[in-house]
Amino acid sequence: MRYINGMSSRGLVFASLLVVGAAWVACADFSSNDAPGADAGADAPGAGSDASAPPGDAGGGSSDGGTSGCARFADASFCVDFEQPDPLAATVWTAPRTSIDAGTIALTTARSVSPTHSVSFLMRDGGPPCDSLVLERSFSGAYQNVRARASASVETSGDFFVLSSHPDNNISYVLFVVMHEDSIDLDIQENSDGGPYTKGRASIPFDTTPLGIFQDVMVEIDMASHVARLTVGAKSADATLPLEYTTKNPRLTLGPFCHNTGQRVLIDDVAAWVTP
Repeated sequence: MRYINGMSSRGLVFASLLVVGAAWVACADFSSNDAPGADAGADAPGAGSDASAPPGDAGGGSSDGGTSGCARFADASFCVDFEQPDPLAATVWTAPRTSIDAGTIALTTARSVSPTHSVSFLMRDGGPPCDSLVLERSFSGAYQNVRARASASVETSGDFFVLSSHPDNNISYVLFVVMHEDSIDLDIQENSDGGPYTKGRASIPFDTTPLGIFQDVMVEIDMASHVARLTVGAKSADATLPLEYTTKNPRLTLGPFCHNTGQRVLIDDVAAWVTP
């Protein structure tokens, strides 16, 4: 990880994303726009379909009662499976954010988990040392339990899934999911005066690389047990949350985060649950 003036470059870019909005959106099936605590989406232009996405595992959907996509997550506070009639509407994501030239966010039919679309984040090569190309969804209020999941295919090692909370403008607690060649890790970080500070980690090892294959990833924050849990498929790992951690104003961020080389991430079947 790079450090600039005592702050990790990942921490710097996360801080900058708190205040800098941007111009890309790809959105789809929001199961309940009136879900308690869900903030309304900001207007932003969309992007076209991704005809250049690489071939690979075709979407297999779910064998769970014949359902797929958001039908599997009927109780979710928020769900996106990229299949609604107007999939680029700018009403789903609270604040899509990216630097101006980071790359493109677009729908693709080349690979998906539930038929027929996923969203492709294609980050350009040769950008700044720590660049991001992400979509975000925020929830207002404080919660006892927050869960978020996504099916993700990540080409090269890096952050692609962030679950954070924002009790005020001066501090944030951030859980980064990082995919490596032989593991998927959950890093816990506090961003505050003089920070960021690393607060813990959970790691799930893999015998064969998880890169380039859709992985079902879930992060759960449980305030009753003060535990953060990373689940990938049937595997899970826990990390103890710092005592000061809160789940006020949680935010889900998806896409290449703090990356400095070309990167492609495919995301499908996004869901989140917030429980007061």
